[in-house]
Amino acid sequence: MIPQRVRDGDVTTFIYESIATGKYTEVIEFLRPKSQTHFNSQAVQSVLGWCYVAQQDYVNAADCYERLTSIQPDNNSYWQHYAQCLSKAGFPSEALKIVNFVAARSDPETIAILKASIRFQEQEPRECKAILEKCSQKNPTVLRNLGCAHFQAKEYPEAAARFSQALAITGFQPSLTYALAVTHFEMRDFRQTAKLLNDIISKALSADPGLAPPFQTATETTRTFKNTPALQDSCLIEAYNLKAAMEFQTMNYEAARAVIGNIPPRHEEEIDMITLHNKAILDAENNPDEGIEILTHIVSQPAYPKETLANLVIMYFREELFDVAADFMAENIELCFTQLPEDIYNLFEAVIIEQTAPEEAYVRFESLIIRYQEQLKKFGNQEKANRRDGSTDKLKLAEAEYDQVLERLLPAVMSQALMYWERKNYLQVEKQLKRMHEYLSDQQLWRTNMGHALFMLENYVEASKFYETVVRTQTTDLLKLSPVLLANLCVSYVMTSRNDEAEAVLRRVEEAEERQSRTLEPVGVAPAKDSNSSHLCLINLVIGTLYCSKGNFQFGLSRILRSFEPSVAQKLDKTTWLYAKRMLLGLIYKLNHHEVTLSATNLTECIDFLEQCEEAGRTIPLRVQIQGGRGGVTSSFVGAEARLLKKLFLKYAK
Repeated sequence: MIPQRVRDGDVTTFIYESIATGKYTEVIEFLRPKSQTHFNSQAVQSVLGWCYVAQQDYVNAADCYERLTSIQPDNNSYWQHYAQCLSKAGFPSEALKIVNFVAARSDPETIAILKASIRFQEQEPRECKAILEKCSQKNPTVLRNLGCAHFQAKEYPEAAARFSQALAITGFQPSLTYALAVTHFEMRDFRQTAKLLNDIISKALSADPGLAPPFQTATETTRTFKNTPALQDSCLIEAYNLKAAMEFQTMNYEAARAVIGNIPPRHEEEIDMITLHNKAILDAENNPDEGIEILTHIVSQPAYPKETLANLVIMYFREELFDVAADFMAENIELCFTQLPEDIYNLFEAVIIEQTAPEEAYVRFESLIIRYQEQLKKFGNQEKANRRDGSTDKLKLAEAEYDQVLERLLPAVMSQALMYWERKNYLQVEKQLKRMHEYLSDQQLWRTNMGHALFMLENYVEASKFYETVVRTQTTDLLKLSPVLLANLCVSYVMTSRNDEAEAVLRRVEEAEERQSRTLEPVGVAPAKDSNSSHLCLINLVIGTLYCSKGNFQFGLSRILRSFEPSVAQKLDKTTWLYAKRMLLGLIYKLNHHEVTLSATNLTECIDFLEQCEEAGRTIPLRVQIQGGRGGVTSSFVGAEARLLKKLFLKYAK
């Protein structure tokens, strides 16, 4: 936005007020024409360079500082800023030449710090550390940069020690405290991470209470905030994002959404890429098409969170857009090679290859699994050695590395098992999962899928045992568990004549949904669709489907239709529709083959239900589709499928 004409006497006031409120773009738009007419103005070039740096536009900033070195060639500060901008703009060799040019007339430690910074930008942590270790270890800048070099080398205990030493000298600094929090996050020391983040947040909100939620009341619109220097210096937004990531890692997804909701709202053009990325990931369950659009937008930007690329491909896989994922990786092959770890890239490739060459994909999954098993043995031995030696920091690091390998083993094992699942070879699924018992038996996903495999084999007693181990982890809120897991557990109880236990689970779920509804909705306000859990609905759908499969369509159908009470609009989503549709298609098949008859009342109930689904499902997407690979994102909708099913039932109602 180009500012309105500024009177000559107000120029200084306008510039410094704009900088103070973070309106760097306005200052740049105002000064850029003047930099052409006042080419040798130190004031214009220095302010313009400052604003470019604030916007991380290091190429244009380097141009400004290059001009300043011509205006004042004896000003070492300008030469140093010029070198820093060249380094951050991706020209390390040119930056090093500048540093060497002014080295003889500059402070040696300042030159050393600059050289180390250039090595850091070149991803050379060893050289960076070697330079900094010769500097004063009482200089907080040296200690901070050493911490960053150790972090880059994934030497997290050493990084934490350096950041802590720097903080002991400087006292509380938001950016330094945040760096320490990120380091503890990488070590999976979530307790210390939370403590540091809460410290950042509480101090930021104490300094400016207006940054605290709520940001909207019944009588006003949502307040928005500028990315002022004060907000940026507070690291409040970074702290909220890392806290949300921590909750996400521990599968507290609602807590993660709540944390993201505490971030001060900003206009769309001012929202940083990390916040945009995290919100897209958290909202993707309900809006996968929007999530894909946002992540695609982010990876088109010059700089973005390194996790974005992998998460975009994962989202393609989850929506079964394998061709799109393959095209994306082929078109961005260099980007994938540089930004994705080798084993993650190999996993993605195996998933894509599976669509056309399942035998080769199986071998690739197996190769990854063997590699991860070897790494787990190595880190497991390191854990034992560090525990014997009493080395706490090294033990934490070994545990963190072990957990990271487990996180990579899990999708490789599940992808391989899924190949058998899709072929309905549930016995082989059980065998594949059983052989990973040593490493994965504590993982909730492994226990859940073991339960699913045994459930499909109709081994309801053993299936219920695995499901129960997962349910026992949630003593307070069953809604954090998969509704399919709870539904299968109830069916397992019913099939083994443990109806009382099934009813007990249903009551707990019903009570949890009632509590959630009371918590989320103000008194006297109708519940919103998003505030209602579909757990009880899904459980009743599965139980109803079970009765239908056993030939008791009368009772099964009534249970399925009743599961959407009190309102189809509130309970209908793509998952509940999938279960209802599956049963209704089965019913159509039976009717078509004269294997079952339905009363006129039952047919009318089905048609009425489908009419409600058609209306409520107009905007509920089923599967994301990419038009022409590049032409945008579209979806098929529940409403369209409901309309087609209704036409089939109307034929039998005549």
